[in-house]
Amino acid sequence: RLDGTRFPATVWVTPLHTRRGLLVAATVRDLTHRQESDTRVQRFAARAHERQDLANALLAGVKEAALLVTDARGRITATNRAAQKLLGYRTGELVGLPTTRLSDEDDLDAAAAELGVPVGADPLLELARSGLPTAQDWTWRTKDGDRRPVSVRVTPVGESHDPAGFVLTATERVAAWEPVLAGSRGSGDRLLLELDDAPTRALRWQVGGGWARRR
Repeated sequence: RLDGTRFPATVWVTPLHTRRGLLVAATVRDLTHRQESDTRVQRFAARAHERQDLANALLAGVKEAALLVTDARGRITATNRAAQKLLGYRTGELVGLPTTRLSDEDDLDAAAAELGVPVGADPLLELARSGLPTAQDWTWRTKDGDRRPVSVRVTPVGESHDPAGFVLTATERVAAWEPVLAGSRGSGDRLLLELDDAPTRALRWQVGGGWARRR
């Protein structure tokens, strides 16, 4: 520049034949902003890589509970060994699958009807997206089709109404508790069944009502 400072640029030189002879047209494009943008992208990629390494370390370190990480659409992006062992999948087989693949279709349909969530959506994720309680007793299916009763908690990543993804933490429920839960139906539950607003339906779900007691 006039003051002697340097800047990155691309230059196109084009020869022009005219009556006055050969002229040269030079087009200069200042790349300062582009270079700064590239630098920001590189820094962002480095931070993302560091975060991915941290996420992988956390997944590997948690062995007592099954962890599944999903994107905003509910497709699994990462799991830990406990989740693979619980569900009977090999390393990497769960990645790319929707969380609904882990549930029985009848359970999903019953939940969709009771909670008013879209058909085909995972009700656990929709509860988290709505900011409602997400600690639920649920049943997952293994790769071989066996049923696994689990206690699941869903945590949205970022803003709950517009999350970047979800983290599902699940522990296997002991089968011996099932008769106790199944036999606890009372008049209070019948009263809740008559109420139809979304928060009440979510609360009824959380305390073990709804589909779990009808089965």
